[in-house]
Order: sequence, then C-alpha cells, then structure tokens
Amino acid sequence: MVTCLTRDIAFGVTILMMKNNNIKNRNIMKKIFLVGLTLMTTTMGFAQKTVPYFSVMADENTRRVDSEWTVINANEDGKRWSYSAYDFFLRDTGYPCGVIYERSFESPKDADDWVVSPAITLEGGKKYKVSWYSLTHGFKEQYELVMAQGNSLAAMTGGDATTVVQITDYMQFHAMDHNFYVVIPETDGDYNFGFHVFSPADAYRLYLNCFTIEDFVLTPAAVTNLKATNEGEELKVNLSWKLPTLDDTNAELAAEDITAVKVYRDEELIATLPGDATTYTDESITVSGFYTYSVAAVAEGEGAAESIKTSYVGPMAAVELPFASDFSDSETVNTYWTFIDGNGDGLTWKYYNEWGTMYLVYANSSTSTVEDDWVISPLMHFPGAGEYKVIWNGYAYNGNMDFWIGTGKTLDQMTMRFGTIDPSQLKSFSRSDKELTLNVPVGGDYTIAIHNNHNPSAGMEYYMYGLKVEIVSITEDPDPTGISEVRGNVANDEYFDLTGRRVVAPRGGIFVHNGKKIVVN
Repeated sequence: MVTCLTRDIAFGVTILMMKNNNIKNRNIMKKIFLVGLTLMTTTMGFAQKTVPYFSVMADENTRRVDSEWTVINANEDGKRWSYSAYDFFLRDTGYPCGVIYERSFESPKDADDWVVSPAITLEGGKKYKVSWYSLTHGFKEQYELVMAQGNSLAAMTGGDATTVVQITDYMQFHAMDHNFYVVIPETDGDYNFGFHVFSPADAYRLYLNCFTIEDFVLTPAAVTNLKATNEGEELKVNLSWKLPTLDDTNAELAAEDITAVKVYRDEELIATLPGDATTYTDESITVSGFYTYSVAAVAEGEGAAESIKTSYVGPMAAVELPFASDFSDSETVNTYWTFIDGNGDGLTWKYYNEWGTMYLVYANSSTSTVEDDWVISPLMHFPGAGEYKVIWNGYAYNGNMDFWIGTGKTLDQMTMRFGTIDPSQLKSFSRSDKELTLNVPVGGDYTIAIHNNHNPSAGMEYYMYGLKVEIVSITEDPDPTGISEVRGNVANDEYFDLTGRRVVAPRGGIFVHNGKKIVVN
C-alpha cells in the first residue's frame, strides 16, 4: 500500500498521488505538489548543490555512505543507514552500490533513522523531477521522503518540513523500483531531502540509490505494441505502434503534446515523423539481414525508445562451403532451417536447447502412421560439379532417413535423392557421425534435406546434433549420371536440368532427355 501524508503546517501543500514504478512492470509513482517553506539559514557544511543533481548515495572507494549525505540514528539503537554493494544495484541501475538500512529480527526498537541529502538550490515556482531506486528484502518496510531546509533531525521533523511521500507496507524484492515525483517549491531556496525509515522492529532491509533532482521536462512514456513485419524477400520493413497517453511520470499526456515520433534502425535515426504517426515503412534497406528498430515519442523531451528485432529481411544469400551447423544459435536455426510436416499429422522436427546442448529432434510413438517429415538446410553454394561429403551427426531409434539435394526449401524443389541411413547404420542413444557422398552434376546454390519415413510397425526417434558439407573434389565436366532418383513419374518426352529437376519448356542450356545429355538453344 502506498500512502501520501502531509505534515500539519501553516501553509498549504497540493499533492497528486500516483503509483510506484517497478522496472519490470513499468508502473510509475509520482506526486506533484507546491511546497511553501519559510526561508531558513543555509545548511552548514558542504556547498549547496545545483540542478541537475545526482548521487548514488554511497562511495564505492571508501565503502561508506556518501560523505555529503548526513546519517541520523534518531532512536540511538546502533542501527543506521550504511554502505551496500548488493548486486541488484548494478543489475537494475548500472551503479554498483547504494545505501541500506538493516537490522536483525531481534531488534528491540522500531526503526527511526535518516539519511539526508546536501542542500540543493531550487527556484520557486519551477517544476523539478525527483527520483530514486528502492528495494526491500522480503519484509514489509515503512519509509518516507521529507523535504526541509536543513539537514538536522530538528529541521526534518520541524513544522516547516514537508513530507513528499510516506510509503507503508512496502515490499519489492524481485527488481528495484524506480520512483518519480514532481515538486514545485513556492520560493527560491536551498532544500534538503531526507529518507526516513520507521519500519517495525521485526522488518529487515531497505535499499536505496541513485537519488536525482532535475528540471521537469515533459517527456512521453514509451510507445507500446511496437510491431515489425516483412514479407518475402523484399528489402522493406513495416512498423506500427501505439502512442503513449501518459508522460514518463505517469501523468496524463494530451495527444497534441506529442510533437514528433522518431524512428531508429540499429540506433541510427532514419525518420522523424509527425506527432500523430503510428506507422512507418522503411524502404531504405540495402543489405539483407536482421535489424533492430526503435521508436520514441517526443514532446519537450524525447521519451524512452521501445525496440524490436526483425526476422530476416531481404533475399537470403547462399552460404559458402565448407558448411557446418551445430544448432548453437536458436535465431540462426529458426531463420535458416525449414521444418515440413509432410503428412500433416502435427508431428515434425523441432529445435531443443537443454542443459546447454542444442539439437533437432523428431519423435513419434505411433505404430500406424508412415512418417513424411523434412528438415531442410540453408541454401549453400556448391562451386562446381564434383564430389562432396555430407556428414550427419546424431542418433536414431528405429529411424530411416533419406537425404536429398534441392534448389530451395519446398518439397517440389527437392530434385535428387543421394543417400539413405537405415536403422542398421545407427546406434540408439549414442551420437555418431555418418558420412554420405554427394555427386553434384553442376555447380550452383542448393539445400540439403533430411527426410524421415520410418516403418509404421514401431515408434521412432531422431536426434540431430549437427550437419557438415565439405568439398572433396571439383570436376571440369558435369556428369548428369550423378542423379540417382527423380521425384515422380518420368515420361519419355520429359526434360530435366542437370540437378534432376523437371523442366517444362527447356531452352538455352544443357538438359537430360531420354537418358541423354543434349544442348537446347
């Protein structure tokens, strides 16, 4: 529960309450209020600070609370704010340390301890954004932020002090909260901000760091529902998003407050759009690949960018030989490898990553379905006619696999079966390499496909841990006799190219007709 209170003072304080900003759920806590304080004597000690002001609140070198901050042990129980290097600080804020208030479960007294900032010079009537990070350790804590002119206990608890926020039953231990408030002092002056913990004796730990005061700049929250789509092999990406209706402190944001929308590709600004824009098409891509887009709304300041990574954009170039894949990168597998459920039974090859081992697997316990499932490699460039070696690594149980070469990633592009691995060649549950010879009749860009079609009298499993393709020798004269099977029925008047693919209207090349190689002009 978050409760906001004000001290009983003679002048008025206007407060608007909002939620707490957890790093993971992105809810934000804020309060806007006017602070009317009677000017007091300047805080003694360090020189006054100016805005923007930032402090980690701790010193990594001395391993103490920042020397410019004042620690007050009001209940004199020996427990006080101290230095902490809890790993959540670095993980969630980028800074390695902060302050902690900690006590044992047997503490005889409730907490009553302060850590107070140096004096910070603020202008009357001006908006300032105040923020900090906070975290607990599994128990409900109670704390408040107080604004006063002085760093003593008397100043922090006196009648001229103002409670910015009082937070009760606070518990957050999965990720640090980022808290935001907007304050408007009525008069010019030097102001101190004090964090006061008053948790009950049986509470445990409260962590704070990265206290910041900066000029308030109207800044939109991040855009939402960012999507990136691309179709086919076009060098084009379509983006869409939803504009924010709140600013970065969770206050309402009018549509007209957004003056522009900026679009970035791989951190480079590529477009500045009108403030009402919710779509953009990037047609300036020149190279195929993966891209990361970011979109940010702009008001007085530029909001946090929302980012998205695309799938592969553009035509996919063939990879050069030798080729080797161990499936160690899921993005590469999902982009370059193709899985086809040929018989439509809902079972086909899948990618797995277990205990640091990556592999492709197909399993089916059915004894009534003849399998027809394919896994097809990326497109590879075979530099010429000749002999190549295909090395399959894995194991199978009752498995039977055919190996095909094709000109693409669809079944009608599978042109030549060049080998088979049957159950007698495989050891169950024991990985091994199996080599196959591939005679390519003419150089070009091809895929390798593994087709499993096991005996329906028994269940089966395939585990594939890697595939390699290597050059053995390149011949000068392509030989179409390397074709061992052409898919489908062959009629006497049909023509085939040198990879075994049927050609409807051959022209301008060498083709196979009635078992002989001929030249067609």
